[in-house]
Amino acid sequence: MKQMSKVALIVEDLVFYSERLGNILSKLGLEVLYADHGREALGILRQSKVDVIFLDNNMPIMTGLEFLDVLKTDSTKDSLPVIMMSTDNSINCLAVAQKGARDWVEKDAKLKNIRRVLARVGIDTEGHS
Repeated sequence: MKQMSKVALIVEDLVFYSERLGNILSKLGLEVLYADHGREALGILRQSKVDVIFLDNNMPIMTGLEFLDVLKTDSTKDSLPVIMMSTDNSINCLAVAQKGARDWVEKDAKLKNIRRVLARVGIDTEGHS
């Protein structure tokens, strides 16, 4: 029996970063969904099963931290692993962890770093690229 693919949701308003990460996640065997901001991501979560979220903070309409606040109020989604993304390592790890994010990764991370962060949140990608 074929194992179902895990689904990643990338919440990022800059196409360059979302497509780059999407290509890496696809190589690692994940199905990828995209949202341009937090509000759009909430709509996707109502309609689709998602296993992990990669979340930018600086976005229009609803920031990543605002998205985390809303996600925490949904008991069916509050345990979903969220990985914050940053263009540098200035992300306030304590603040995002208190809001529910499990980990963070730089937006220009290489495949091996993405694989490592996925493993830390319980997503197995062994056997892919």
